[in-house]
Amino acid sequence: MEALRDAAKAAKGIAKPALAKAFELVTAHGRDRVRADDLAEALAKVRKHGAMVVIRPGSAQWQRWLAHFEATDRRQAEVMRGQASWMVRAEWPPSSTAARATASGVAA
Repeated sequence: MEALRDAAKAAKGIAKPALAKAFELVTAHGRDRVRADDLAEALAKVRKHGAMVVIRPGSAQWQRWLAHFEATDRRQAEVMRGQASWMVRAEWPPSSTAARATASGVAA
């Protein structure tokens, strides 16, 4: 019961897309039971990296992220402009670490 309480505390404040990713991580192996350590590890991964989504030019998400990167990471914005898609954190507004996300920075 204590492990479940600790997991609930660890999940507090994590965005829903990242929680969905944590669920995917702990259930990916088709096990009937999930160890508390597996859940804690998945929550730590998504807390650190977040859940990632693909965005495409012309979408509202593309415009908002591009504006964000132009203000916070000009190099990333420059590279992003030449791509057919880009991977960003699922959360908006982005946290301070999201500014450092890259196309190759796929979360756990």
